[in-house]
Amino acid sequence: MTATRYDRLADRFGEGTAQRLIKEEDRRCWALYRTLDLTQSEVQDTVRSYADTSQATVSRATREGDDRVLTEDDYVDLGGGFDIESVRDEYHPEAWFEAYRDVLATAVTDSAALEIIATDERLTPEWAARRFPELVGCHHHVADYFGDDIHDFANDDHLNRLESVNTDKWK
Repeated sequence: MTATRYDRLADRFGEGTAQRLIKEEDRRCWALYRTLDLTQSEVQDTVRSYADTSQATVSRATREGDDRVLTEDDYVDLGGGFDIESVRDEYHPEAWFEAYRDVLATAVTDSAALEIIATDERLTPEWAARRFPELVGCHHHVADYFGDDIHDFANDDHLNRLESVNTDKWK
């Protein structure tokens, strides 16, 4: 019987590290497939890992990733992982750390904007509408799904003046 990639990694690095490496590999497969114009075979060649990644693994990771990113609290790790000495001792050039900070800040800001846009409990601020103009007003769809009444205070018509914002799209 052939050992699984988890078994191979656990034998080499231990169980905790094996789980972390598998999750990291799955996450990268999913993200690269979703954001770049790559085939699953190209993703397989692009993702470097300690375990041999099969085509079936890449297929499963890309198929399951959309759900996992929304349902597993720690599937997407944002930031951290460096000890302060590494940051201060210029483990990487400062420009690299600054770019990394920018990516993390963008991810957090985009996530907050999406959460605000989807709620029927508050007005969507202009900064959030500018990030995702095509989604402004989608809280109507969310409220309909849950059977909630949209309240007057959650009306985003004030944003219709912005380019690309059409709140009627979701009504």
